[in-house]
Amino acid sequence: MSIMKYIPLIIGLVLLGLLSWVGAAAQTRYNHQQEGVRLKVKDLLICGDTLCYVLELRNQSPLSYTIAAMRYAVKDQKVIRRHAYQEISKTPLWVSGYRSRLGAGERLEWRVAFLQEALSKNQRFDITVYERHGARHLGVSIRWKRLLKARYVNEL
Repeated sequence: MSIMKYIPLIIGLVLLGLLSWVGAAAQTRYNHQQEGVRLKVKDLLICGDTLCYVLELRNQSPLSYTIAAMRYAVKDQKVIRRHAYQEISKTPLWVSGYRSRLGAGERLEWRVAFLQEALSKNQRFDITVYERHGARHLGVSIRWKRLLKARYVNEL
């Protein structure tokens, strides 16, 4: 028997494994950059029953960036074809340091607080920022492992 006829099958399986690994890594990201604008989860803070996300938006493009909407949701990590997945929208307790317009070369850091809750291993917390009249929508995902690394502080 010749092993040569199995080489395309072996290469295909290796590529399929690599693509699934890259796809899983791309689903959970703590920063996202698109066309000169970058959204980043800078820190996670816990104070009492409050979990605070410190977010940073940096505009390194010559165009201004106007935020139309922000969305916070808990989603399932894996979406299996032809199966429903759960998405629970979350409303923040409070937001501080936020403004909706970011000029060229500016940086914005703000805090968003939620009630503290634990995520299961197959869930993630998604934060999406939508640009007004544009296509530079940014999104970050936080997995349960990252929540376990949050810092305790006395005051937010």
